[in-house]
Amino acid sequence: MRTLKILTAFVLAGVWAGAGMAEEVARLSKNTHNVRADVVVDTDTAVGDTVAYEFGYSVFCDENYELALLALFQDDRGIQRQGISFSIEQNLPTGLPIVPYLGAAIGYGWIDTKDDNPEEEGVFARATAGLKLFLRPNIAATAAAHYSVAVKNDQIFLDDSSTGLDDKNLEFAFGLRVYF
Repeated sequence: MRTLKILTAFVLAGVWAGAGMAEEVARLSKNTHNVRADVVVDTDTAVGDTVAYEFGYSVFCDENYELALLALFQDDRGIQRQGISFSIEQNLPTGLPIVPYLGAAIGYGWIDTKDDNPEEEGVFARATAGLKLFLRPNIAATAAAHYSVAVKNDQIFLDDSSTGLDDKNLEFAFGLRVYF
């Protein structure tokens, strides 16, 4: 239920901000920067839906390619999880306010389920596919799917098994980005 409330808030914020839909498509060019905030939802855990928050800073290193430093935080349902990652995204401009993108990341994460399982940590790789909806030339709402895999089979992600941990994960992220 809490997840539904958070997603509803993002949709309402997008409708409000999109009242004057961007007439000009954002310039996704070299030296453009952005800051982002995402709500990351995991729907297949042993404790039900969980929510994490990811914040980041990006800079375009070339036309339509951006490099980002991201930090993830979660303290939800007795689970504490943190992570830091470095990613690259390729934007696929359409000439419209909707811009699909693909991404890849490498990161380091750790998780503590506060039960009998010990704290776990490890390196992970992540693939992302998403959409940016430009509400203004410098503001975009985002929706993406992240598929992550622990590099050494470390159990650093939540799942719905009896142990509650896994070495791979599928999550969905919804957020906002501000370009400058």
